[in-house]
Amino acid sequence: MYLGALYWVRPRAVYYAADAGFDGHFIDEEIARHPRERALRMAPPPVEGATEPFERWKATGQRTGY
Repeated sequence: MYLGALYWVRPRAVYYAADAGFDGHFIDEEIARHPRERALRMAPPPVEGATEPFERWKATGQRTGY
């Protein structure tokens, strides 16, 4: 989650003083898997009109492409 946020804001570098000791190997393996093959199931509930705000935003042409 934090790594994704860091990449979105595109800093030149990240400096940190301590390693929390987490093992990210499992997370790396999970991200490499197809979403249907991951240990933690993620599925959006069917909500009518859920994508409408995003579709309107994309149609404005004011969107920043990445």
